[in-house]
Amino acid sequence: MRCAAAARSAYDLPALDGHALDVGPLPAGRGVRVPLPRRSLSLIELSDLALRNNPQTRVAWAQVKADAAALGIAKAAYWPQIDASVSVQHIQSLSNTGSSGPAQTRYGPAISLSYLLWDFGTRAGHRRSAQYVLLSARLARSQTLQDVILQVEQAYYLTQGLAALVDADKKSLRGASESLSAARQRQEQGLATIGDVYQARAAQAQARLILQRDRGSLAAARGSLAAAAGYPADTRLRLSPWREGGASAPAMPVKALLAHAHRARPELLAAKARELASLADVRAVRGQGLPTLSLSGDVAQSWIAGVPGQSGGGSYGVGATLSIPLFAGFADRYALQQARAQAQQAQASTDVALRQVELEVWQAYQSVQTDAVTLKTSDTLLDNAQLAERVVRARYERGLDTILNLLTAQATLAAARAQKVQDLVNYYSDLGVLGHAAGGLPAAGGQ
Repeated sequence: MRCAAAARSAYDLPALDGHALDVGPLPAGRGVRVPLPRRSLSLIELSDLALRNNPQTRVAWAQVKADAAALGIAKAAYWPQIDASVSVQHIQSLSNTGSSGPAQTRYGPAISLSYLLWDFGTRAGHRRSAQYVLLSARLARSQTLQDVILQVEQAYYLTQGLAALVDADKKSLRGASESLSAARQRQEQGLATIGDVYQARAAQAQARLILQRDRGSLAAARGSLAAAAGYPADTRLRLSPWREGGASAPAMPVKALLAHAHRARPELLAAKARELASLADVRAVRGQGLPTLSLSGDVAQSWIAGVPGQSGGGSYGVGATLSIPLFAGFADRYALQQARAQAQQAQASTDVALRQVELEVWQAYQSVQTDAVTLKTSDTLLDNAQLAERVVRARYERGLDTILNLLTAQATLAAARAQKVQDLVNYYSDLGVLGHAAGGLPAAGGQ
């Protein structure tokens, strides 16, 4: 078995012993939601609402409270156990001749005390395990909050992207309608065939179909965003305008982000806390089959009913007990084997979590790198598609080009608009995933 000190230093994870174990108040209860603001909301404001409204946060808070109570139970073993009782006895003595003495009714209180003076680390192991379990719950709560924020970010960018895509679809439909009008005008002038009109009409129907499809996707995305923020899916959230910023690759190298994730990812630190809790459980189970020393004491007083002023007597006693388990059917041995196996399992789970976090950081980093380059390419594609569509439209209106070339140019422009929106959504979404995977994106220079 690897000792706790060695386990704490593995993977350059921070020591967890110094974490505070205080538990704050629970958020609003079931059915209580923060009133929806009437103004347009930014991503930061939506994230704040989600942290207060999303029921996943209440689940995490409740788990912390439950584990805090479990720690209190473990600490109770360090306190003496005091019991009070009141007894009533009716005594009737009989002799061999059949005669009987006077009946007596005795009553009185008694107080007993027991206190565990010493064991081989059982209660200390239980207390230490409960501390790490509580720490794990607090870290899991932090991870839940980050998960909720990521859900809001993904739904927000998807909603804003689909709204931008719907606007692009409207432009494409407007362009298709203008092409249909031009084709009809040229057909009336005898400069085009009815086939040109049919092709333009089909392109207009295709543009309208795409617009209707994207409007449905936008409605679904709005429902997902409302649910992520903790509101009913039919809640209409007003969003601030989407300001497109310049895309750039992450400022920090991937090795620095991996090192930061080792120190900051709550999910990984929670796995480490569970590992340390399992090591403490081994200590507690090991002490269960070893001797214990306890202190006990009691005091009692009784009176006889019907005899005023006469006491039935009193008693008191103090003693110490050394309990030495001799044989329990090998249960202690198997319990220790089980605890050690569970500790090994927890250590392996930490390794699994570490590899998973590293993979998430690596993949998100590469995605953001790719998105930054792709977004620049999509800008070039959109600019050239717009210029090409203008040229072909002008040539068609002068009778120098065919309707097929115009429709092809418009289709290319529509695809370029959609690609630009998709690349923007991918970039911001992947940037959010990278921040989530790394436990937050630190400022350059490690600040």
